[in-house]
Amino acid sequence: MKLAINRKFGGFSVSVKGMLEIAKRKGLKVYPYIESSDFSMFSGHYVKETKICSNELIVYYLLKDVGDEFEGDIYNDVPRWEFNPSDYKNRTDPDLIATIESLGEEANGKFGELKVVEIPDGFDYEINDYDGLESVYYGNELGVID
Repeated sequence: MKLAINRKFGGFSVSVKGMLEIAKRKGLKVYPYIESSDFSMFSGHYVKETKICSNELIVYYLLKDVGDEFEGDIYNDVPRWEFNPSDYKNRTDPDLIATIESLGEEANGKFGELKVVEIPDGFDYEINDYDGLESVYYGNELGVID
């Protein structure tokens, strides 16, 4: 089984180019928007992200194009794509894996150095995170002792 991990301090993050590729593989057309730097934080003013190699920390992927600028509640006023690749349950997503393998370093977000690792099928696994740097433990019947 293949799964995605981060091999750099900072945290698992996928680039805008990577997220657009994942969406495309899922048959979706999404539009990236970021909070406008011209307004105060959490102002509700967003602009379309046009740089495919953006270093923005938070990017919202909308399921419809709302123009070059958008003002409103990004969580409730427009439909968003809610895929979170950093969520552990998504680390085996075939489209995420294929994107990392095809884009290589271009799939890395601002703090990411993404890597696809392979563990034997049928094994339990756990992703260990130390300040964003991840490693994988796997085996039969992994358990936790409290």
